Amino acid sequence: MKREPVLSLHDPINERTWEVPERPIRSVWADARERWLLNVSAELPVAASLVEAPFLEVEAHHGMGVLSLCLIRMDRAAPDWAPLSMGPAVTGCAVRVACRHRTTGEPCVWVATRCTDHLLGSLLPRLGFPDVAVGLQATERGWPSCRAPWVEARVEHGIAAPSRLFATSTAFDDVIARGIRSYGRGPTTGTWSVIDLIKDAPSTFRMHRDLVGTLELPGGCYDLDSICSCAGGRWHWDILSPVDDAGRPLP
Repeated sequence: MKREPVLSLHDPINERTWEVPERPIRSVWADARERWLLNVSAELPVAASLVEAPFLEVEAHHGMGVLSLCLIRMDRAAPDWAPLSMGPAVTGCAVRVACRHRTTGEPCVWVATRCTDHLLGSLLPRLGFPDVAVGLQATERGWPSCRAPWVEARVEHGIAAPSRLFATSTAFDDVIARGIRSYGRGPTTGTWSVIDLIKDAPSTFRMHRDLVGTLELPGGCYDLDSICSCAGGRWHWDILSPVDDAGRPLP
C-alpha cells in the first residue's frame, strides 16, 4: 500500500520532529481555556485601510470602526482528521476589523493577520488553511499582553475610561455573536478565504474595567477602548469555499 505523504517539521526547542499527513483539512478544532478581545475605537478611514476585500465595508459603531486583537489560549488543537487529544497546546491571535458584506448586508469580520506560538502553524496553509504567521510571544496566563509579527499588545492594571463602542458587556456580546464569519486573503490574487468560528455554547464576555493598554499596528499605536474575555470551551474553525472579488463562491 502506498504510504500517505507527510510533512516533517523539527522543533529545535523541544527536540521533537513532527510528522503531519499531507491531507486537506476542513476544520480545526480546539479545547480553549479562554478568549480575549482587545478592542480599539478607530476612525473609519483607519479601519478601512486594513480591509482588502472589495466586497466588504467597515461596520460603524457609534460612528467608529472596531479593530480587535482576538487572542485564544488553547489546551489542545488539531485538524478535523486527527484526535483532539493528540493536539499540542497552542496560543493564537488574529487582528480583526468588524465589517459588513456590501451585497448581502451580512455582519462579518476581516482578518488582517493570524499568528500562533506553535511551529505547526507554518504547515496549515499547505493543508488548506489560510496563512498563519509563526512567532507569537504571549503570556500563558493572566493579562493578554503579546507580541507577534505586525502587532503588539500591552495590557496593564489601571482604571479604564468608559467604552466609546460598547455601553455594556451585553452590547459587546451582541457584536461578537454577529461576527462568526471571517474573510481573509485567499490562495491566489483576487480570491478571499472564508472561515466560520463556532463555539459549542454561547459565550458570555466580561468587560475588564480594571485593565488598560495599547494595540500597536503598522499604521500606529492605539489606546484600547475596551478589554473583554470569556471562558473557554470547544471551538472549531470551519473552512468554506473561497470567494471572488464580488464575494461569490468560486466554482
